[in-house]
Amino acid sequence: MSSSVRRPVLAVGLAACLTLVLAGCGGAFDLQHQQPRCVHGGDRAPVTITAPANTKLHFQVQDDFGGELSPGIPDVTVPASGSATVTWTVPGGLSTSTLHILLTASNDTGKVSRDIHVQVKQSGDPC
Repeated sequence: MSSSVRRPVLAVGLAACLTLVLAGCGGAFDLQHQQPRCVHGGDRAPVTITAPANTKLHFQVQDDFGGELSPGIPDVTVPASGSATVTWTVPGGLSTSTLHILLTASNDTGKVSRDIHVQVKQSGDPC
């Protein structure tokens, strides 16, 4: 095979491998989430996760500096409907600009992680 023929074949092969690698970066299964754009101290922050039934959801709430915030969110298993909602109450006087709700979802097909962001506004600042 001449080098002029090998280059396109090599390029196609590399593109196919890159596509497979990048597809794996997205996770093992489809997972969607909805959350409020922003909250104030004392607000409830509902997060709805859409994932395959029986997916186990584990949450950790952190501030901008990686400090864990409490109370924690209990683990949840996605019901047959494919949707689960958890709610976290934002403490008053929280001194962070962004909540990081770290989600790890796992089921028989693998594991998916997300860092869900919710802006924290001070009292009187509009969302």
